[in-house]
Amino acid sequence: MIHYPALFAVLASLLMTGCNALMSSHQAEPSSSQDSAQQLAEPIMKKNIHEPSAEKHKKAMRQAIYQIPSHIEGRLLVGRSEKAFLPEQELALEAKMDTGAAVSSIDARSQQIFERDGKKWVKFIVARSSESDASIELPVKRMILIKRPNEDPVERPVVEMTVSVGDITQQIEISLTNRTNYEFPLLLGRNFLRDMVVVDVSKSFVSQEKLLKTQSLKRSATSNQPVATRILKPVAINNVPVLGAVETISFPEVKETLPARIDTGAKTSSIDARNIETFKKENHHWVRFSLRLPDDKKHTIELPVSRFVLIKRHGLPSERRPVVKMQVIIGDITAKTEFTLRNRKDYDYPVLIGVRFLNNTAIVDVSKKFAGSNAPLRKKS
Repeated sequence: MIHYPALFAVLASLLMTGCNALMSSHQAEPSSSQDSAQQLAEPIMKKNIHEPSAEKHKKAMRQAIYQIPSHIEGRLLVGRSEKAFLPEQELALEAKMDTGAAVSSIDARSQQIFERDGKKWVKFIVARSSESDASIELPVKRMILIKRPNEDPVERPVVEMTVSVGDITQQIEISLTNRTNYEFPLLLGRNFLRDMVVVDVSKSFVSQEKLLKTQSLKRSATSNQPVATRILKPVAINNVPVLGAVETISFPEVKETLPARIDTGAKTSSIDARNIETFKKENHHWVRFSLRLPDDKKHTIELPVSRFVLIKRHGLPSERRPVVKMQVIIGDITAKTEFTLRNRKDYDYPVLIGVRFLNNTAIVDVSKKFAGSNAPLRKKS
């Protein structure tokens, strides 16, 4: 006889043992899916505990650097070319600073002289200004006769105009002339420059404040240290001698000294040469000329020709002039520079010193004379 209750008890015992073993196996060996989830969670947790980057604590700023004008002994430092303004006519135009010119001049086209209230007036057009062609009417102050070498003299009207350059504003006489063939529509001569400015031909457009550049800066957001957003940079003043409107110069080949006009309007220097003869020597161009000295003395010089220049003349054929290199001494300055050879008997000074000599060598103050050299000795009568 089979007892079924006992059989059921044995089967239940076996089932319980298998389940316990299976559960132990699952607890001892985690599943691969659980393992992967744990591996993915670990780096996420590590990343979250990192401190925020220092870059997030910085803020960007813009810094502007401006050029501002400089002064020497109370005089404004200007370059060879500057922006000028005619405030009464509300015009802006580029100007050349010309220490060789006594009177300033402007590019005046289509000039018409007429009478108004019994006085002489002139109507003209200013070209190459901020208003393109601007028509202007002004009373004539006087008429001047301009002498030109090897050409007939020409009469020009002179008017008064107010001119501003940088922080300087003056009412000056300006002669009216057609400056079509010249680089600048306005020439500012010694009647504007004297006592007001010092000219450095190595510079241009330095009389006004202007933006040079902007740059980005990053600083800590928590910093209380002030940072300038606008930097002012004065125009650099070159450590070079100051020359006056006229200086005494000498040449190593010649014992005599000569007076010279310092001219920021001329690129190449010029010397009074007479009896000019060009010739060939060892397949090169040479030139022989007489240098005019005080007391009607002459000194003959022979030099190789550096180059030739073609000079255009109104109503006359162009003139081919030789250029030579000569060493010149002005005070403490000794330099070799180019000289155009020409007859300067119609000029006040036998020598003209131009931009190629002055560049990075000297600055010019036309309110002075013999600033860089000694005044010539005068013989007792």
